[in-house]
Order: sequence, then structure tokens, then C-alpha cells
Amino acid sequence: MKAPVTIQEYPHPALDMLDQADSEFAAGDICQASAKLWAAATHAVVAVAAERGWPCDSDRALKDAVVRLSNEQGDDMRLQSEYGAAEKFHINMYYDLMEDFEIEIDRTIVHRFVHRTLALLKTPQPSA
Repeated sequence: MKAPVTIQEYPHPALDMLDQADSEFAAGDICQASAKLWAAATHAVVAVAAERGWPCDSDRALKDAVVRLSNEQGDDMRLQSEYGAAEKFHINMYYDLMEDFEIEIDRTIVHRFVHRTLALLKTPQPSA
């Protein structure tokens, strides 16, 4: 019997956005990279929320979905905290307010959030 495909083996738009963000950071385009990190986080949440039949059509609905996932996982608000790092990049894409040290720390947190969230998918989803 063939083993089920895991999210690590299956391309996903959120993972593509993480790669694009890393390229944008390397090129020095912090605002564009911030936008890509925010997009990666939201793609991950939308995938899991939609799979569960939860609303995911607004920023508020996405935040509520993260709270539900955090509660579902019993993770003591870890996902919520990591999503907060993604929200900082949402603001940064408009205002370029983050310091270099914040960017480095929070980039890692957003990467972890995206991977942890996608791991909650029951069925891996194809890349767009």
C-alpha cells in the first residue's frame, strides 16, 4: 500500500510564497517580501479553514480560524502568536516599519507558522 502524500512532498501556494519572500528579501525588496510572507500565512490558514468549512473570506475570519486551530490543537496560543508575526509583515508591506532584527526573527516565525498550519491539512492541496 502506498503511503499517503504529506504536505512536505506536495507543492502548495503558501510554500511557493515563502520561497518568493526569501528571494525578495535577498534582493532587498523588504516591502514586497513582507507582502509575500503575509500571503504565505494567509494561504496556509485559508487552506485549513476551507477544508474544515470555516469562514475565511476576511482578515477577521482568518484570525478567528487561527484561534480555532490553536484551540483545536491545544497549543496554548502558539499558532496565534506566530500568526501575529505574520500580521506584522502585513503592516510592514505598507509602511516599512520593521527593524532588521525584527525581520530576521519574525521571518523564521512565519516560516514555522506556515509549515505547522499546512501540517494540519487532512488532504494536501495542489499548487495553483
